[in-house]
Amino acid sequence: AGVLVLRKGGRIRGLVRSRSGKPIAGARVTATDIFKTRHAIHQIDEDCISWATTDADGKFTVLGTPDRGASIHISARGHHEYSTQHANQYSPVVVQLEKGGTARGKVVDATGKPLAGVMVRTNSEHSEKIYSVKTNAAGEFSEPLRFPGRYRLSTIHKDVLGTRQEWS
Repeated sequence: AGVLVLRKGGRIRGLVRSRSGKPIAGARVTATDIFKTRHAIHQIDEDCISWATTDADGKFTVLGTPDRGASIHISARGHHEYSTQHANQYSPVVVQLEKGGTARGKVVDATGKPLAGVMVRTNSEHSEKIYSVKTNAAGEFSEPLRFPGRYRLSTIHKDVLGTRQEWS
């Protein structure tokens, strides 16, 4: 049998607060390899190295990061997301998250009848990632806006021609 030697990784520490300075508890902090060597330890994301959740004081420690550093992505309900390309164990990450918004609406057909099960997709001008949500039985949808700025909304449904709407 072979021997597998695991070396101790680094750690990235930090603090997440709201714009008003209050700590944000429960924020998800994900570290990814800046060199994309695909560690896949936690099966969250192919590039994920490790993750942590902020405590009641908004503090976090992400363990097992490379000495050379990692990219950090922070998300918290009701706030815009934050990413930085390089964080390391020598300088704490201190972040103020902006309050986020929500895209809400109702999808109806040409006669005004609500459409259930329509996929509503949102994407920000600041991100290539597309987020999706389906309308409920009343044709309503609600999707958090993860970044500040303008958004493009589009719909996908087998019986309906897709539409786009710019929101700011």
